[in-house]
Amino acid sequence: MIRRAGGRRTASAVSILVALAMALALLAMPNAVELAEATTPAAGCDAPGAVVIGTDLWNPNRDPAGPGGVSEVTVPIDVQPGTYRLTLVSSDDHASKFDQTDQTEEQWFIVLDDDTGYTSPPSNDLPDDQVTISTTFIAEVGSGATTLTARHLGAGTSINSIRADCAVFTPIDPPSNACATPGAVQIGAELLNPNVNPSKPEFTVTIPASQRPAAGSYSITLISSDDHSGKLDQTDQTEEQWFMILNDATGYTSPPTDDLPDDQNTIATTFTAELGDGATTLTARHLGAGTSINSIRADCAVFTPLALTGRIVVEKQTDVEGDPTVFAFTGDLTATLSDNDTASLDVDPGTYTVTETSLPGWTLTDITCIGGDATGDISTGTATYTVTAGDIITCTFTNQATNGNQGRIVVEKQTDVEGDPTVFAFTGDLTATLAD
Repeated sequence: MIRRAGGRRTASAVSILVALAMALALLAMPNAVELAEATTPAAGCDAPGAVVIGTDLWNPNRDPAGPGGVSEVTVPIDVQPGTYRLTLVSSDDHASKFDQTDQTEEQWFIVLDDDTGYTSPPSNDLPDDQVTISTTFIAEVGSGATTLTARHLGAGTSINSIRADCAVFTPIDPPSNACATPGAVQIGAELLNPNVNPSKPEFTVTIPASQRPAAGSYSITLISSDDHSGKLDQTDQTEEQWFMILNDATGYTSPPTDDLPDDQNTIATTFTAELGDGATTLTARHLGAGTSINSIRADCAVFTPLALTGRIVVEKQTDVEGDPTVFAFTGDLTATLSDNDTASLDVDPGTYTVTETSLPGWTLTDITCIGGDATGDISTGTATYTVTAGDIITCTFTNQATNGNQGRIVVEKQTDVEGDPTVFAFTGDLTATLAD
């Protein structure tokens, strides 16, 4: 009995020693503490549109496969083409990892198998004093997406495994029909306040050749949006603003957009501008005011040339100087004019007509136009003006009195030398050279 009792004591002691050795071996394993990852996804992964991943991703530079882990994982998805507010939710139980301080690059990103091969920016680095973090972008998803691959950023060689909890796809309606209008330069970039996150304060696009604004005066509308309805944690935001810079000859810089109110998801800001030649790129830049959470989506910039006015003028002439007869004009300009009178009308660029009403006793003999593109047709009594910005076009309608309305002035020359050949000149409404 004593021998058996001693045997049990020996077995018990051996069991304790084995357990202690296993524990010590476990503690000696690289990154052993990281095996104790939380199994519950971070808050937000139960939201509509959430694709649950729930996998610890290991830095492939340090542990290509991880101690029992992976550097990427692929899960099925069902996401339709469109614009989404994409949120990547990350976590790491820093509270239980007393040996892992000053970790950096605890980051990951996603790749879709849609027809664009969408690849997201990386998630924000998880601070040592937090166990979870959410990072949000605007994503344009193409068609055919069936899988999502979550992949460790693979930066550095520190102990920086990260749990990819989920990716949340929240559909965003098109920000404004204004971005579908002629003259709209598409931007479609979420801009971050550089005072809070300096990773993306600006975005530059190449202006399509057919949309590049020439030098001149424009009405410019900047369209902004932010899905406030999906950001319950972001109330009382201010300075959600941006501005644009062109590489034209003047280096044009716009005023900032209006601040987007919390109860709106989109806003349009309009101003006038004088642009120079040569604009090929447009840079949208966050205003960078304050330190609040005030990212803003720069959707587009709409360039509308200002229609500078021109002027059409009608002038009336008759062959009877100062004749008081009144002539009527109709069409885009209406007036009643006598000899030497004029009438004018300021108009937008375009085509305009003015017609003289025929009057008994008078014949329209000429329509002469100067100052721009215009023609006259005496058979219809109509002048046609084609006006461009800044034109001042004058068309003169000349009438001659018919016999019934004409008198005659006669100049007769007499000298006291009968038949004298000396020539005398006469000027005025009648010009002549006469002898006796």
